[in-house]
Amino acid sequence: MGRWAFGSARRLAREESGQDLVELVMVTPLLCLVVFGILEFGNILDSQQAVSYLTREGASMASRGVSMPAVLNATLDNGSGIQLEERGGLVLSRLVVGDGVPNVEEQIASIGYESASRLGMVGDELDELTDITMADGANIYVLEIFYTRPTLTPVMAFLSVMVPDVLYDRAIF
Repeated sequence: MGRWAFGSARRLAREESGQDLVELVMVTPLLCLVVFGILEFGNILDSQQAVSYLTREGASMASRGVSMPAVLNATLDNGSGIQLEERGGLVLSRLVVGDGVPNVEEQIASIGYESASRLGMVGDELDELTDITMADGANIYVLEIFYTRPTLTPVMAFLSVMVPDVLYDRAIF
């Protein structure tokens, strides 16, 4: 009888059936964090790529002579896939070069967009763009897009320090 009790105690000490469950419980939150992070960063890259494409296309249209309101409407229509009209806004500026310095001559924003351009306001001289070599009287079009990116998972609450809530891009033509 003593031998049977001693053998059973030794078998119980070697029993590892609960170890897998404990390891799973410890690793699952880390695995979820990694998967959610991959999903969020993929979404951010996709949104930034879409915003970058829209700014280039819109500024290119404006430089080819399309009216500024038509450029805003076309850009908003093309941005419907990322809900640009609901999640952000556009500012289109026409600059005129005088004495080698571009000046903001005209500026329009999409309807319902409250924020101001990061470039400057009408009448401002833009010293930051003086490296653009343009003849006096030349027109330069700048399209800026501000886009509040969507979040897919709760992990962005932790990553919001590293990634801005509003994506910004501008194109100059």
